[in-house]
Amino acid sequence: MTEIVRKLTKQDLNDFWEIVVTASGEGHSRDYKAGRVQWFETILDEYNDFGYYGLFRDEILLGGMAIIDFRMNLLCSSLIEVGGVGMIHVDLLHKKEKVCRNMMLYFMELILGKGKNMVVLSPFNVDFYKKMGFGYGTKIHEFRVLPASFPKGSSRENLVHLNVEDKQLFIDCYKRFQAKTHGFLNQTWFGLQDIFGSQKRIVAYKKDDVIHGYIVFDFQAKDLIVEEIIFETREALSELCTFLNAQSDQINRIIFRSHLEQAHFLFTDPTNGLNSLPLETNVDGIGMMYRIINVQGIFEDLSNHNFNDQSCIVKISIRDTLLPSNNGSTIIQFQNGRSTRAEYDSFQVEINLDISDGFLKIYIRSHSISHFGQVECDFFMMSQYLQSQKVHLGVVDFADFIRVK
Repeated sequence: MTEIVRKLTKQDLNDFWEIVVTASGEGHSRDYKAGRVQWFETILDEYNDFGYYGLFRDEILLGGMAIIDFRMNLLCSSLIEVGGVGMIHVDLLHKKEKVCRNMMLYFMELILGKGKNMVVLSPFNVDFYKKMGFGYGTKIHEFRVLPASFPKGSSRENLVHLNVEDKQLFIDCYKRFQAKTHGFLNQTWFGLQDIFGSQKRIVAYKKDDVIHGYIVFDFQAKDLIVEEIIFETREALSELCTFLNAQSDQINRIIFRSHLEQAHFLFTDPTNGLNSLPLETNVDGIGMMYRIINVQGIFEDLSNHNFNDQSCIVKISIRDTLLPSNNGSTIIQFQNGRSTRAEYDSFQVEINLDISDGFLKIYIRSHSISHFGQVECDFFMMSQYLQSQKVHLGVVDFADFIRVK
């Protein structure tokens, strides 16, 4: 019995779609299948940073996945290359035969061979990927608020609808935002196709032929779903919120997702209407999961990052049972906040971790603001600060964003 993982060809896509359908229940009609297979073929033709891969046992396809090359802003110090994986499906007849595990091992070894040091995914089974060494990223907070809960500003005069002719201005805005936002991935070709080639709407703040913010949204029954919101200026945020505030005549609730834990400060009423006690504001969910596949390499990626001006020598010992090349110890010297690999064996601090512990994290602690009495939170200022390079491995004092009335 021979087992290999290889890149799928167009001839394999029909078999791959059958696995996707049975594993996820995503549409069985002949026309729908033909459309999806054609879409897969288009992606293979148009997008060089993307590939479908499958595990074959005795030349029979048992599972497949999509592997994507991303560029990610890491700690606002570097734009690093990372590997992404998605659409991981296994034939129902071959579950619990380590098909997914072996595909994931192939994926990580493939990305490691490209000289990349981190991989990312959006999990379907959190427990499985935790055991594979992936750690949690920032949680997603989903709000279901009334339109009138968005702050109403004094103007909407710079808001416009975007279409395909505005794509480059849209991309430029996204790139500027990515450049100053930790964890942001680059846009993908098929992601842009999904935005501009579907029924989704885009409203943008455009001034002097430059887009400084936008929202991508869709409708679901009587609700408006904000798929993405980006803003570079306080004025852009104000006008976009004023637009959402004005939709109360036709919209029941606006579904709004954010990675910012303090997002409820944006709304005049962040509750979701359940009227339970305590009053529920949002539902939290697991966001992206991340795995470092080369500890030494990730510190090379962060050679320009300032770790709080600290000077010390740290031995980092990682238990990684899946990737032998990543299992072991690395000694990192921090000099005035800059990290380099030490060429000697002595150290001052030793850290022993399992790879899934996610040792490269940003810790943010908010101070209690209850003693401020009646306060007003500057949401724009707070969001800009949190996404900027000012947030390292230290402490953020939210008193910076509070104005006593």
